[in-house]
Amino acid sequence: MGMFADIYGRLLRRRTLTQPQTADDRHLRYQQLAEHPSLGIDIRRVHDILSEAEQGHLVRQADLFF
Repeated sequence: MGMFADIYGRLLRRRTLTQPQTADDRHLRYQQLAEHPSLGIDIRRVHDILSEAEQGHLVRQADLFF
């Protein structure tokens, strides 16, 4: 099993880590998918998004391909 070190290089024992070291982001992933721009998309919306991207407005296109 790998060991963890603090910012000074000192090794940490497992019991030192009392809190999870990663965030619980399951609710964020669901929210992102529920609001994803591809939901209910039709050819007209695709055209609008790609036309905007050609004019330099890339945010909606980037969201689409997320």
